[in-house]
Amino acid sequence: MKKGTRLLFTAVLALVAVIVISYDEFKEKEDILLSASYVVGNIAGFEGTRGIIESASYYGSEYLEDEEKIKLLKDVAKALGISGEFMISSEREHNRETVRLSKEGLHSETVFSIITLEEKDAFGRYSFAQYITCKICIDNSPESVSHYADVLKSYLKENGLSADVTSTLISYFNDELDIKKISALADAMLESMNAKVVAENRTKELFSVYAYSGNIANEDTIDLGSAKTNINIAANYNEGLKQTRIYFATPILDIEY
Repeated sequence: MKKGTRLLFTAVLALVAVIVISYDEFKEKEDILLSASYVVGNIAGFEGTRGIIESASYYGSEYLEDEEKIKLLKDVAKALGISGEFMISSEREHNRETVRLSKEGLHSETVFSIITLEEKDAFGRYSFAQYITCKICIDNSPESVSHYADVLKSYLKENGLSADVTSTLISYFNDELDIKKISALADAMLESMNAKVVAENRTKELFSVYAYSGNIANEDTIDLGSAKTNINIAANYNEGLKQTRIYFATPILDIEY
């Protein structure tokens, strides 16, 4: 066997071994994000992760003073167990006003907002639509991402708000992974959570896989054409940073990549 062929064969065997270990370790687990993080975290070149939790919920049509908005946002933060000093800011653009409560740490970033849309009818009467948005970013702690996603869903449900929460895990690698390796990683993640592919595009230019897992609650599932999906995996390569990024989201990737 030639040296180059032997090295390639060894690399393939190593990747297959990681995939088998990942499945065995996680087939008993229920946490989807932890399953995904374990699979990618055992691959050579792995640098770390950033988890992103996002939600947007209609709050109502009642007019709110800025003080009421700030209190409401602080209540959300308190319910999630996020304390400390927050920066308060507001901006207005045409009929849209945004009040924000934000906090930035060494490995985390939190932004709670109330967006108010204001309309004026032909008789000069005003109507309002209020939306609460949440965005929490956490580095290198999938466990924390999973925890805050669950707590946020519970808070929204308990307050009669839409509990549409998107959780995304971005994994970074210090070099370019070839398309075969990325595809094998995607398959390993999907196998670890018993997910079936419903749509896919696996090319170097566009890598995106949509899948469905019965291990995820129905409320976290959306329609994709005639099929249902609750998992989205994507990947890209940043030439400037010499970095491969693999995105794992549930129910669907909601950020640019």
